[in-house]
Amino acid sequence: MKKAGTSIFRYISTTNITSYYALPIALFNSQTCSGLLPITYMNDFKSTCAQPVNEQICLDALNPAKYDNTLCFLTNPETLISDNRSFICCNGPSTPSTWTGSTCSNALRTLTMTIFYLNPTGIVSCSIILNTTSGTLNNAIQQTFTVRFIKNGSIASTTLRSGNPGYIQGAPIIAGTSNGSYIDISDFTILQASTDRSCSDATRIPIRFGENVQSMCLFSPIVFEVCPNQTNLPNIFMPFNSFNLYVAAYGNANPSNITGYWLPVTYCIFEIGSSNEPVCQQGSIPSSSTNQCYIRLDIQIAYANIGSVTNPQPILGAVVFHYQSVTRTYTTTLTTPLLISQSVTFQDISNAPVTQGDQLPRPNVRIP
Repeated sequence: MKKAGTSIFRYISTTNITSYYALPIALFNSQTCSGLLPITYMNDFKSTCAQPVNEQICLDALNPAKYDNTLCFLTNPETLISDNRSFICCNGPSTPSTWTGSTCSNALRTLTMTIFYLNPTGIVSCSIILNTTSGTLNNAIQQTFTVRFIKNGSIASTTLRSGNPGYIQGAPIIAGTSNGSYIDISDFTILQASTDRSCSDATRIPIRFGENVQSMCLFSPIVFEVCPNQTNLPNIFMPFNSFNLYVAAYGNANPSNITGYWLPVTYCIFEIGSSNEPVCQQGSIPSSSTNQCYIRLDIQIAYANIGSVTNPQPILGAVVFHYQSVTRTYTTTLTTPLLISQSVTFQDISNAPVTQGDQLPRPNVRIP
């Protein structure tokens, strides 16, 4: 039986080699990723540290493939002494980082791992969400590593609850990507400008129920940088590397119960100044007939109040991402910063409440 606090073992099936699974941390009051901490069973983990950018680190510590390529775990350390070891593997592999000139592209920025367990079996499944960015020589990229342990079939944690069942005013909107059987929950945020008005590595603004927000920042070009296009849109506008995005309709939605409780996002694309109508599609972004450079994302969230007038329960009914582009083709290399804007708007689509008065029924009789 796997006990809380015991080490997690990474397993390479091709060589039958096991090792402690550890992730980077900062040591001795330094912000640099200078150490590794072993991950232990049923103990959540979060670490934020900075990686200096050079060619060696780009192809190693900043390489997403290092963290999810052929990543497997032993379900239970008791199988270490067995010739028939039981193990499970996470999703992957990812696209590796590359070094060109003085730029590290597709460098790992965040890793969010969810490990599902069931005692006494141990680990039963796992998934990873990776977000990437770019960095230049002699600068640093801040990395965040998060590991969450979730009992199989249960909601991730009470901190993910934003209401019961309806959303509470100001509570975070719950969202994540689907792997077909459950939702990998991650922060639902929009871009925020840093002190120099840049979009890169800035603290993001969380999307909270009932709070309309708008943000603008400068997408600063680096070597070989091009306009935001349909390939890199998820990594630029949203903290997800996939369009397979779902939003919880209820404030206490279960990530392992998708149908009826999670809303697939509807994506619309529109060219600014065009006379054509927006093209919309649910579950994935519509293919564009021309190469487009996207500069704006407006998120519209519709909800309705259910229940009594004195205790309304806001339930989400639809989430629409409106992407807007300009005529510049996405292959155009940027030479000046590009102004990017995002907004979030909540729309109440509730029917007017119906009041039932306490009146005596009218008699319905006839005189013979």
